[in-house]
Amino acid sequence: MDGYRSAVREGLEAAVVVTGSGTLDEDSVKAVRDLTANGPVFRATQTGEIAEVI
Repeated sequence: MDGYRSAVREGLEAAVVVTGSGTLDEDSVKAVRDLTANGPVFRATQTGEIAEVI
């Protein structure tokens, strides 16, 4: 948990959501936006390929 607190305190620069879905769901994006208003959100496939950046 200390690493999480440090990331939040120092600012999150980007986030990756790994999903088998073809899109990012709204709840995933909202969770990232709670931590950073402007950082990019990467959608990665289950194999780790970056499929989308929002």
